[in-house]
Amino acid sequence: MTLVEHALCPLAPPSGPFSYETTFCHFENRRRELAKVTIHCPLGLKPSDEFYLWGLLALTLGQREPSPEFLASPYYCLKELGIGWGGKQLRLFDEACCRLAAVHYGCSNFWDPVRKERVKAEFGFLERIRPLKTDSHRAWRFMWSPVFFELTKATGGYLRFDLEMYRGLDAASRRLFLLTSKQLHKAKVTQWFDLRELAVNQLGFSGRLETRYLKRKVQAASSKLAARGFLASVNEKSGVQRVDGGKVRVQFRRGPAFESASTGAARSLSIERQAEYSQLLRIGLEKRTTLWVLREFPSHHVREWCEITIAAMERGREFRSSPAAFFMHYLKEATAGTATAPDWWHAARNEEHLREAAEGRRQAAVRENLGHREENRLFAEYLKNEGRKDMEALAKAFVDQSGPQAAVRRRVAEETRIQLLPKFRQLRRTSQS
Repeated sequence: MTLVEHALCPLAPPSGPFSYETTFCHFENRRRELAKVTIHCPLGLKPSDEFYLWGLLALTLGQREPSPEFLASPYYCLKELGIGWGGKQLRLFDEACCRLAAVHYGCSNFWDPVRKERVKAEFGFLERIRPLKTDSHRAWRFMWSPVFFELTKATGGYLRFDLEMYRGLDAASRRLFLLTSKQLHKAKVTQWFDLRELAVNQLGFSGRLETRYLKRKVQAASSKLAARGFLASVNEKSGVQRVDGGKVRVQFRRGPAFESASTGAARSLSIERQAEYSQLLRIGLEKRTTLWVLREFPSHHVREWCEITIAAMERGREFRSSPAAFFMHYLKEATAGTATAPDWWHAARNEEHLREAAEGRRQAAVRENLGHREENRLFAEYLKNEGRKDMEALAKAFVDQSGPQAAVRRRVAEETRIQLLPKFRQLRRTSQS
């Protein structure tokens, strides 16, 4: 995908909301074309969030009937991603999902694998709804952007790479792993990368670093992949060249373990690894019955009535016989077209939507307030230090024009702050990028 050809955020992102702008190059009719990318992150974004993005996408495409709607418990997601289960892991997963749900992506030259052409693309990644009770066993509901899901599914279906290797790498090495996987899948060597463009735009290092330091960081990332046999070793004699103007370019080659790390069967997960499997066991179905249900009934009916049954259990609703019998009865009725979800379930879903939206607005207001307080603190420091000379010059010019009265001095202080604030914000954005 085009997404692996550039960084989604800096390796050292600012705290709080930010917008990240980067570029990458592609060849069109043997001409080098530049593509511009803008990623808006209202809740921020961390390099580690990419692991959850690709992991959730892989789990979605690995289900029996992949669809933009993916229902799974957090326990299932963390287990399949190889992450331990605990309060800290759940909190990090929840925070990463919140940040990913708010991201908006835009690219001026995105490769559309469905239409086989370059397009201007703008889309989000996913939306997420989760039960408000932290002890609930109900599934979390992930809704992938239809545009993003279509592009991803057409690219190759089930994501194919060594998850164990990917999880064991740092953020820069992960990005280099995916970028080189895309190119080495079709050839034994990659294209020549300008080292500075690779380090800054593809891997996310700071553009303020000198080229010699960026070179060391790129070599460190490639060395980690070479140590695992994914890439061949890169050194001054092989894979690194100096070109006119003092620039450096680098090229990567396949390693002995490339085939096993970058390929895999494009198939669904086994029945025991489907998202509904553990939920059906929680309802009370036996393992043999669970396997039969997953083989014989449509996935969307199984997901819906599994959710309804667990919600009824947690709300203390009485069952005539047992939760398992309730589930089996209505699953068969729904498959035959003679049963629909009960009214209390629709009311509960609407309540969750409203409460989730209200919580989102409350958190946005808190973040905005904290952002203003942080900006005021930093602006005060700026006026005391590097902005002091500008403030004194503006104040003197204003006093010379208006007079030295006390009321005028108060206006002078406010006017100088207003005039210096845009300059301060521009300097802050430059330092963050």
